[in-house]
Amino acid sequence: MVINITFPDVDSGIVPKTLSGYPNYTLSMPVNFVGTGKIYSKKKWTDCTASNCIAEYRITDEFGALKTYSVLDYSSADSGFRGSYSSAGLACNSYFNLTVTMGTRDGSALNTSSEKFFINCEPRLTVTPLEARSAVGDKNRPIFTVTMWNPKDTGMNYDFSISTVSSDQSFALGFLKPTTDKLYVDPSSSGVINVYLSDIGAGRSGSFKMKFKATDSFGKEYSSVNYMLIFAEGLNEFAAWQLIVLAAAGALIFCKIGNTGMKQKTKRRTVSV
Repeated sequence: MVINITFPDVDSGIVPKTLSGYPNYTLSMPVNFVGTGKIYSKKKWTDCTASNCIAEYRITDEFGALKTYSVLDYSSADSGFRGSYSSAGLACNSYFNLTVTMGTRDGSALNTSSEKFFINCEPRLTVTPLEARSAVGDKNRPIFTVTMWNPKDTGMNYDFSISTVSSDQSFALGFLKPTTDKLYVDPSSSGVINVYLSDIGAGRSGSFKMKFKATDSFGKEYSSVNYMLIFAEGLNEFAAWQLIVLAAAGALIFCKIGNTGMKQKTKRRTVSV
C-alpha cells in the first residue's frame, strides 16, 4: 500500500511554504489535508475508498508528544480521506508531524505516511479565491472572501481597503463592494470580510489585478494580491472599432468566397468547350 498526503491550501497558494519547503500556517488557521492510498493486489493498483479502506491521523510535536488523534472520513470530492485540525491550540514557531495511517477493511494491507508542517505567530491576510471569475453584468453576489488571521494573545482592530495594482485599472474598484472597511479580530482567532460585486456590477471585461490590504492599529500592513477575471457575454461588450474590424473581415471573407466561386465556374466553362 502506498499513501500520499497533500495540503490543499498550500496547493492553491493560500498557505505558503517555509524556506525548507514545509507548509507554513499562521496560528489559528485550520490545517486541512487529504490522504490518498493505493493498494497493489492481483497485479494491479486499486484506489483506497470508503468501501475498501479505513484511515486515521495523528499530530505530534517535535518531541513526539501527541496533540490530537482522530478517524478520517472519505471525501468523494477530494477522492481521498480529508481531515482538518485547528492550529489554535498548538505552540508558535514550532514544527509538527502529521501522520496518516491507512489500511484495507479486510486487513490485507496497512501503512503509514508522515508530513511535517510549521506554525508561525505572524498575523496574515488571506483572500480566496486567488482568481475570481465572473461575467459582464453580474452584480450583488459574493466574489472574494477576505480572512484576517490574528495569532496574538490580544485582540486587534484593522482598517480594510481595496486597490488596483495598476492605476489605469482603478475604474474596476467600482465593481466591488466589501461588507465593511473595519474589522476587530479576537485573540488567536480570525475575522472575515466578504467582498461582493457592487450594484453597478462588472461593467467591463478584462483581467484585473486587485490588492486587498488590512492595516492594524500600529500602522502595520498585511496584504494579498488576487485576480478578478471578467468575461464578455455578447457583442455589446465590443468597442465600436472592434465591430468595424469584424464587419470588414466578414466582407473580405465574403468577397473571397465569391471570387473563388466565379473562378471555379470559369474553369468549368473552359474544360467543357
